Amino acid sequence: MSTNRLLGPLLLAGIALVTALAAQPPPADKSASLQVDMGLPIMVSWATPAYPKEAVDRKIEGRVQVRLIVDKSGAVTQARALRSTDKVFEAAAVQAAKQWRFEPATEDGKKVAKCVDMTVPFRLADMREKAGSPMQRAQVVQSLTYAPSTPAAKKTGGDPDYPDSLLSRHLPGIVLVDFSVDLEGRLQGLTLLAATHSDFIRPALDAAERWTFHPAKQGDLAIPASMKGTLEFLVLDVARIDVLATNGVTLTKDPADSANVEPLDQKPEIVVAVDPVYPYDLRLAGTEGEAVVDFVIRSDGRVDAVTVREATQPEFGRALAAALECWLFRPAHKSGSYVSVPAALRQKFNLAEADGSQPAAARLVDRLRNNDTEGMGAKGLDARLNPRYRMPPAYPAKLLSEKLAGKAEIAFIIDREGHCRLARIVSANHELFGWAAATAVERWVFDPPKRGGQPVDVRVTIPFTFDPPK
Repeated sequence: MSTNRLLGPLLLAGIALVTALAAQPPPADKSASLQVDMGLPIMVSWATPAYPKEAVDRKIEGRVQVRLIVDKSGAVTQARALRSTDKVFEAAAVQAAKQWRFEPATEDGKKVAKCVDMTVPFRLADMREKAGSPMQRAQVVQSLTYAPSTPAAKKTGGDPDYPDSLLSRHLPGIVLVDFSVDLEGRLQGLTLLAATHSDFIRPALDAAERWTFHPAKQGDLAIPASMKGTLEFLVLDVARIDVLATNGVTLTKDPADSANVEPLDQKPEIVVAVDPVYPYDLRLAGTEGEAVVDFVIRSDGRVDAVTVREATQPEFGRALAAALECWLFRPAHKSGSYVSVPAALRQKFNLAEADGSQPAAARLVDRLRNNDTEGMGAKGLDARLNPRYRMPPAYPAKLLSEKLAGKAEIAFIIDREGHCRLARIVSANHELFGWAAATAVERWVFDPPKRGGQPVDVRVTIPFTFDPPK
């Protein structure tokens, strides 16, 4: 887990924005009862430490800092000496600490185990108190503090493999993940929050699920921990490669080409790239083509003013425009500021190229052309379809002024590896909602569906609703 140094803080800020839009927290429940935590455990039963005979004979005094775990019942389940002025006092301090009882700490209204540190003084004057020195007990109680916490740390597990499908495009990538680490250091509840390209999802899942951790600790007490991290996908020698060009992007008015305009200090860089849907009917008919879309890379890295310049089929232009609205850039930089620049994106819809890099898609196309759809239903699956990564569709920018509520229904296939393929617009109250929903679907990833333990392809139809952004 790390932060991608090549793409810089804007990448993480952009992904954080996407994540925030995808998962708004629910409103607070104002009717919930007020819970007051007690803070530190409270000592309710005391055992006086025995003064070591050797220390008496030597007429020495000292102190011992002990670390103990107080469980949710208030019992001391573990105690050890952290440090002392003389080791002769340690065994006596630990033996007494194991007999102490506490009113346990609480969190969210529930009793919980905690690890605390306490200092036990040994003074010759205290030894003369037959029932134990109240001053000694008071000083021990006053010294009680929580032991410091240490975060979970990765123990095993390597970096993800760069996907073959993106090698020619040289896209650096990041996948943001959220998960917890249990008391044994095992990863639990892995959730993918955002990705710079959908092809990074599966290798990120494969890599993250191999991780093991040293568990988080509060003193000597292992505790569950919630964590966020990033998985990096780096391309060697990316500085020597025109990543914009390899992904079909050109700056249509590059100030560097004009003697009268100050050149850019830094060209835009791709942060999030989204591939267009190959229109379903055209793909099954074997129709190829291309489209060119003009747009503006804004000074905040967002895409604006998306306009189809040309397309061999109207559907190619609509598909490309819908995908482009989801892109994010590190913006161009000039004279100390980020600036907006006009650009264009050219996309070829080539069956040989598409199916060559996606053999699963080619196999599914063959099945559909041959009406080989038996067994593609969800009936009889070993488990419910489980999404691992789902981003909501982007509201079409061209409809913002109309504040139109939208509906769309998309049919698609979850293939044997859990990727969503061949999205088809079944219905939509505006075609832009259909293309936005189809674009989102083909970025989704599920656990591979299985029937009888064998991976299978599953046809799915999902309705979408669009509310105008406030």
